[in-house]
Amino acid sequence: MALLLLIPKPMDNGPKVTPTNRAPSPRAQSIAILIALALALVASWMIIAPFFSVLAWAVVMTVLFYPVHRRLERLLKRPAWAAAVSSLLVIVTVLLPAILIATATVGEVRSMAAGMPTTIEGWVDPANPRTGPAVRAFERYVSLDRLRDPEAIKSSISNWGLGLAGGSLRVVGGAASVIVQMALTVFIMFFLFKDARLIRTGYYHLLPIENQRLQSMLVRIRDVITASVHGTLLIAIVQGALGGVAFAVLGLPAPFLWGTVMALASIIPMLGAFIVWVPAAIFLFSTGHLWQAVALTVWGSVVIGLSDNVLRPLMVGSRTGMHELLVLFGVLGGITLFGLLGIVMGPVIFAIALGLIDELREVGDPVTAAESATPAVPAAADGTSAAPGEV
Repeated sequence: MALLLLIPKPMDNGPKVTPTNRAPSPRAQSIAILIALALALVASWMIIAPFFSVLAWAVVMTVLFYPVHRRLERLLKRPAWAAAVSSLLVIVTVLLPAILIATATVGEVRSMAAGMPTTIEGWVDPANPRTGPAVRAFERYVSLDRLRDPEAIKSSISNWGLGLAGGSLRVVGGAASVIVQMALTVFIMFFLFKDARLIRTGYYHLLPIENQRLQSMLVRIRDVITASVHGTLLIAIVQGALGGVAFAVLGLPAPFLWGTVMALASIIPMLGAFIVWVPAAIFLFSTGHLWQAVALTVWGSVVIGLSDNVLRPLMVGSRTGMHELLVLFGVLGGITLFGLLGIVMGPVIFAIALGLIDELREVGDPVTAAESATPAVPAAADGTSAAPGEV
């Protein structure tokens, strides 16, 4: 009550101020709304930024498995059930194999860290009858004393291998907690599958771009995602698997570890699995295993080397719609910025930029703008024009 006494009473004389009397102009309202929107978008990005990689991988997996989800949806007749089955399919075919490979890699790293120091110490021994001459010549320029320290070798192998396994786990989400972020990825995928039509309708209404142009841009983004995964990740997995099988058959140590390294090396342009199997073949030759060295060389050159040339045209073709140089810089720059996720994100960002450039060019061209303003009626199977509801 005491506070109410402090509030001044309105004066009786003079015009009364009502909300309608002091309403801001439409321009001021627009500026205020834009400022509030900018602040809200910045705050929203700060909230979602810690989960960006998980969200991005969920979107990528949803795009890749969406054709399968559509078939399941037609079969099951219930979107929620189809979304649950699609999410389970991603878990079984992608997430669990990634975790198993990472676990096997960690085990092989620990075994190799225990036995490798003695092996490396023998290789760099100047008295070794096979490698001694090369070691003595090399030590004229570079000291190899660190390679003769068993503890330093064990520590380096453990740190490198565990970092490699951690990178494999981060593919499914796991910088802080593998289980929590994997569950979050699956949770996001479920709703992306279930509400795909609602989401698609939402961004058609939200984005101020003509529907046909937006659809063309989204088709390009989808093709780039599919081509990036099929043309990079799947081919890298195939090459890593072929290399790992060769290492296991020939009795080389840690086939899971070196297969993973070959897969990761195959991802990076201008590198490849040869940076692993060529030194391995040289090692086999230098240790007297002649036929194993020849077999690994033939397998690496013919099977692993040609698999990229055979699979890439079949799985990718020309779906990216971008020049090879743009794809190269997109992958390299994407890996630098986003890690393994950059294999997809780099080319996708370039695809979005090219789509927006095409949009600006068509908007600035009166003829093109007039043509795009009139919706095209697709042709039916018999050559006649199809009704809009039949598209």
